Order: sequence, then structure tokens, then C-alpha cells
Amino acid sequence: MNGKQLLPRRGFERVTSLATPETVPLHLPRNGYIWWLQSDTPLNQVGERLPSNSYQILGITGCACLVIPEYDAVVVRMYNQLTNTGDYDYLKDIRQFGNLANDLLKSYSVNEPVL
Repeated sequence: MNGKQLLPRRGFERVTSLATPETVPLHLPRNGYIWWLQSDTPLNQVGERLPSNSYQILGITGCACLVIPEYDAVVVRMYNQLTNTGDYDYLKDIRQFGNLANDLLKSYSVNEPVL
């Protein structure tokens, strides 16, 4: 805030460091402490077009907080769905959110405000 970091950088480094055990098969998603990390895996929770240093936390009703350091951006999805129909594909939906956010931010200069 006003050029001063209020939360310790070490805290962010810790929660976004890989915590997935090495025994987990490589095709499964990677995560830090609670946060899902961008990884090039078929079941990735974040979205395949996001930069490799991106990470995201998910809420039980479908909300999400996506951090994309490459764009100096935090994108929040407010969503409150307690039940899903049988044809709802959650993984496809949450990945689409990340990919759309990436595409929007990528189309703008980092120095230009998006909103």
C-alpha cells in the first residue's frame, strides 16, 4: 500500500511453493499450501494458458482468487452455486475462468489499468 509491502513476502513464497508429494502422478494437478499452482498437466485447476508462476485458491461454492504475478494482477471470481446440474463441468469452468482472465490481461500492457 502506497509503495509499502504490508504482508511479508516470505508468507507468499511459502504458500505458493510446491507441496505436492513426489509420489503423486505427474498428470495430476500441483499445489502449494492450499493454493493450486499453474502446471502443465491435463487436470490442472488453473488454466493451461496462464503463465507458469500463477496460482489460485478456490472456494467451496465456485468462487476463486487467481494471482498472476507476470501481469501484477489479482482476479477474483464471485460465484455462489451450492448445487450443480449433472451436465456442469466444474474443471472446465474454473479453467475457462483462468484462461479468460489471462487472455484479457495479456491483451493489455502491464502498465495500463484494465478496469
